[in-house]
Amino acid sequence: MDRNQAGDQNIKVVILDDEALARERLYRLISSLPGYEVVATFSDGVEAQNHIGQLKPDVALLDISMPGTGGIEVARYLSLMPVAPAIIFCTAH
Repeated sequence: MDRNQAGDQNIKVVILDDEALARERLYRLISSLPGYEVVATFSDGVEAQNHIGQLKPDVALLDISMPGTGGIEVARYLSLMPVAPAIIFCTAH
């Protein structure tokens, strides 16, 4: 059984965006949904890669275009996880 099919756990979400206002808005939107929990927000792709494996999120909201390591690179990294999260790209472009 999937870890969220039992209905006893929230869907865990991580947010990666280099813009603070975008992170805050996504955090508020996701946190207002029943059954969802934002477990971390990141402003840097390398930082996200260093912590996401331990968090084991169900969903990752990734900004595509960022200075340095962006969402595309992080998505490639996440795809290598034994149980990869669903990936949703978020961008202002």
